[in-house]
This record gives sequence, structure tokens and C-alpha cells, in this order.
Amino acid sequence: MRKFHNNDPPQTTLKHLASIDFEDWYNDVEKSTQLDYRESQQAFRRQIRKITEILDQTQTRCTFFVLGKTAERYPNLVQELQHKGHEIASHGYGHEKVFNLTPREFEEDIKKSIEIIDSLIREKPVGYRAPFFSVNKDQFWIYDILSKHGFLYSSSIFPFNGRRYGTGSHPLTPQKKVLSDKQEITEFPMSVVNLRKTRFPVAGGGFWRVMPVNSIKWSVQYIQKQNRPFNMYLHPHEFDPSPLKSHKGWKRNLYVNLGRKTIHKKFQYLLTRFPFSTFKEYLLSSS
Repeated sequence: MRKFHNNDPPQTTLKHLASIDFEDWYNDVEKSTQLDYRESQQAFRRQIRKITEILDQTQTRCTFFVLGKTAERYPNLVQELQHKGHEIASHGYGHEKVFNLTPREFEEDIKKSIEIIDSLIREKPVGYRAPFFSVNKDQFWIYDILSKHGFLYSSSIFPFNGRRYGTGSHPLTPQKKVLSDKQEITEFPMSVVNLRKTRFPVAGGGFWRVMPVNSIKWSVQYIQKQNRPFNMYLHPHEFDPSPLKSHKGWKRNLYVNLGRKTIHKKFQYLLTRFPFSTFKEYLLSSS
């Protein structure tokens, strides 16, 4: 029987958490047919180049949750990120929703991801993020599997009641989960603000695309005052200077391009005004 500890977040100078889900939107997520293979590769490389430019300029180390399929396609990029001092964590292998997998299928997906990352950087990942934040209370069995394979933390839960995902009852602070084998693993929930008993997602992605930068700044300050880290995430395709092209129709194109051009400025703005670091460094500083 698992026990959940509602501990206060540790005091740390590494106050906030920066992460990028390293996934090839065209080939491994959207599976778009609008670009040929060479064009899609060029797109992904320019997206990562834009992200690293911002991280270099702001002298920020970031956690990259690396999708195994994407790492196979861009091994040099994964190695370059590690050489720059960024943390390489796991986003699984096939970008499958966890609630569509059996425990055995999930474990096989994780093992394949670990093998690929270890072969590239000679270091096994200690952090995991579920694709689509597809973990709710019915999938808490993942923590035993993650711990079994050496993971120290997960950042897979969005603590709000979303249309496609979310676990609205989950605590907002980092949680140490005591597992059946007495081991511990920490879950870092994505950031939300709780206003009038309603939770509003503010962590990144599509939410950042429609939020004014001052609202994002206010959210960081709000969460900081509650003595918990702001946990943000973005995707490479959100940094592409060229319009995204989906094969799923004009509505999909409208959605993925809405507000996308503002992302790199918002990301840079936040990194220059608040201290951000990797999940691994946060854990080490609070141990």
C-alpha cells in the first residue's frame, strides 16, 4: 500500500524548474505528411537551435525530457545538450499515452528509452515525464516501475481538471511517494494557480501561447510566494520561426500556430527575471 506524504517543498535557491519536451513534432507526435523528411529534420534542428540560444544567453540549465524515437533520429543533438550542462531525462520511447498502456507495455517503453539515452550519453536518466501528462490516480502503478529502473523523480501530473488530461485532486507541491519496496520517488506536478477554489493551468505549452507575459510573470510570483517551485514546460515546435503545417485540417493549423510566435520572447523574459534550473539539481540541493 503506498503512502503519500504532503510535505512542504524544500527550501532551495534553485527555486523554479525549466523543461523542454524533446520531441520531433512533425515525425513523432503529429506524424505530419505536409513536409518531406529533409524539411522536417531542418525544422527540428532550427527549433532546438533557438532554444539553446536562449538558454545560453540567460545562462540557464534546463531539463530536456527526451523522447526515445526522437533521440534515435538526432543523437548528436542529445549529446550536445548534455555537453552544455543540461539534464537529459526520459519522455518514454513511443509517445504513447500511459493510460492506454498496460504495466508491461509501459515498462518495455521505459526500458527502451533508458537504453537509447544511456547509449548516447553514457548515463541513465533519473527523471521521467509521461507523454500528454497522461497519468492520473489509476496509473500510480508507474512509480514502482520507474523506481525499479532507477528513476528518482517524475513530472507527469497536471493537477487540474482538464478536458483531455489532468488530476484535479493531486497536491500542488512536490510529493515524495513511498513505494511498496520502501523506496521513494518524487512527483513534481505541473504549475497551476488556485483562485477561488478553481485551478488554472499556467505551466507552459498552449497555455503560455494564449497568456500575456505579465500574467505568466504574475503566476510565477504567486507560486513563489507559496514557497513552491514554478514548474514550466515547452516544446521545440513552439519555437519554430516558420508556420507549422499539419495534415489534420485548418482548425488544427489554427490551434498549433495561435500565439506561437510569442513563446520565445516569453521564455527568455522569464529566464532573465527568475532563477530556473534542472530537476536533478533541485533534488540534489534539497537532499
